[in-house]
Amino acid sequence: VTRLHGSIWRIKCDLCCKEMDNHDVPIMPAFEGRDGPDRPDSWHHYAPEDFPRCSEPRCHGFMRPAVVWFGESLNSEVFQHAEETARLADVFLVVGTSLEVHPAASLSDIARHHGAKCAEINLDRTPSTLFMDYTLQGRAGDLLPKVLDP
Repeated sequence: VTRLHGSIWRIKCDLCCKEMDNHDVPIMPAFEGRDGPDRPDSWHHYAPEDFPRCSEPRCHGFMRPAVVWFGESLNSEVFQHAEETARLADVFLVVGTSLEVHPAASLSDIARHHGAKCAEINLDRTPSTLFMDYTLQGRAGDLLPKVLDP
């Protein structure tokens, strides 16, 4: 598994880019017992000292989930690894994605071009559905365990 878009179970510093595991739920204690930061009126309740900070000496930047958000670029080394893995794959699973955002959407094309059987598990059809060897429509959480169960 290549985590193109990172992992919600890792955090990284917005200044020095140090990454580390973090399984705290919620990510910061100030969120505990609240509806979450997505409520329009909730942001004014948080002070800078409420947010997790980097532990590196002389850094102390803000820690954030180590995921790629919309508008951010994928890590080029991680994407190169994903391309190489796609080229070498015998089977390529596309699970729970629209296949509309590039460059990630190109990976199934790369795998198929290099001989992999491609399977799509998704709620809806995608631009690549017609090119898949197998397509299963439904919830990934329901279908994937059945596909992977020997």
